[in-house]
Amino acid sequence: MKITETCKAFDKVLELKPDYYEAMMYQVEIYGMLPPDMGGDSIKARSFAGKLGKMDRYFGAKAAAALMSEGSDLVKYWSGIQAENKNKPEYLVELGKACLLKDDPQAAGQNFDKVIKSDPSKNTLTLDLARFHMMKVMQNKDLASTELSLSKKCIEDYLQSKPEPVIPLKSYATGLLSIIERFLGNQQQSEKLVAEAKAMDPYFSRASGLPTLILFDKPDQISHHYFSFFSPY
Repeated sequence: MKITETCKAFDKVLELKPDYYEAMMYQVEIYGMLPPDMGGDSIKARSFAGKLGKMDRYFGAKAAAALMSEGSDLVKYWSGIQAENKNKPEYLVELGKACLLKDDPQAAGQNFDKVIKSDPSKNTLTLDLARFHMMKVMQNKDLASTELSLSKKCIEDYLQSKPEPVIPLKSYATGLLSIIERFLGNQQQSEKLVAEAKAMDPYFSRASGLPTLILFDKPDQISHHYFSFFSPY
C-alpha cells in the first residue's frame, strides 16, 4: 500500500534526523486522519503527537489540532495559544487559516495582515485569501459577482507586493486571474493572461492549491516548509 510505503520513507527520514518536526507532523496527519482501512492508526498518531509536544511548542500545537475531533472550534483553540505567544507570527498564521475554515475571511485577513507586516516574505498568505473566495464560487456560482472581485483584488495585491513574487508563484497567480476572467465571461482577457503565465513559466502550476515553497529550496538544503495533505490551507 502506498500509505505504508510513504510512512516507511518518513521513518527513514527520522532515523537520519530525529528532530525533523515536519516529517513527524506528516505522520501525525496520515495516521490520525485516515481510516484504518486506508492505513490510519490512531495509536501511532497520538504517539507522534506526544513526541512533538515534548520537542517543539508550535508543532506540538499543530499535532494536537490535527487530532481534535470533527467540529472542534479551531479558532478558539488557536486564539488561546496565540494569546500566550503574541510574538510568534506562526500562531497568527494558524489562527488566520482557522478563520478561513470557519468561513470568516475578514478575521483571517486581519491576522494575515499582521503577519505580513512583520514578515513581508509571508505575502503568499494573500493568495490563500484569494483561493478562499474562488472556492466559494466553486461551491455556489450565484456568489460570483461578489466573491470573484474579492479574489481578484487579493491576487493583484499579491502581484504588486514586496518582495517581488518569484516567477513560479507569479505565473501561478496570473493563472488564477485567468480563471477569474473566464468565470466572468471575459474569454479574450483570460486567454491573454494564460499566455502571460506561460511566457513566465511554460509549466506554471494549474492546480488549485498553492505551489509549496519547498520547490525553491536548494537540493542540498533541509526543507522546513510544511503543507498539509488534508487541509486546503
